[in-house]
Amino acid sequence: MRARDGLTTGMGRLLRGAAAGTATGLLAVFAHASAGGALPGWPAVAGPVLAIGTIASGLARVRLRPTALLAVLGLGQLAVHAVLTLGAGHGHAPDTAVMTFAHLAATAIVFAGLTGAEHTLFALVAALAARLPAGPTPLAVVGPVWTPCPPPPQQRPVSHALRPRIRGRRGPPPSTVRPLVITV
Repeated sequence: MRARDGLTTGMGRLLRGAAAGTATGLLAVFAHASAGGALPGWPAVAGPVLAIGTIASGLARVRLRPTALLAVLGLGQLAVHAVLTLGAGHGHAPDTAVMTFAHLAATAIVFAGLTGAEHTLFALVAALAARLPAGPTPLAVVGPVWTPCPPPPQQRPVSHALRPRIRGRRGPPPSTVRPLVITV
């Protein structure tokens, strides 16, 4: 669903995407650490957060439906978990059920926060846009609404291009020839 306002283009789009990506990435890191998962160094933690922020900025050009948003957030949690697990150098967390629950809870928290924030933000922008004065009105059309187009060029046979073009009469045109008058 495409929105026609400043929140799906330009700086509004970047800010919405960065907020969604940062919230998803940071809550995934927090969920992973709180469930007993080891964390690698900060570059390995910052990488997934920045990657999710970049992807979310690309998706912020439209308002996602709740099911699509939930799917994207779940994939983000799964991706961060995989990167953190591989980066920390261990195969699995000590308790897989606790880790799964922590990531599901983080997904639910981010989903609730983003859904509420998006609804509030779009309603606020719509209310502010309704109170702003209308922009300049477009000028009235004075001339014809349509302009005639020339007809398409005539198709000539190939033999016409191959035949030499010879002008039969040589010399100046008849209107420029003066009669010769001899006086004695």
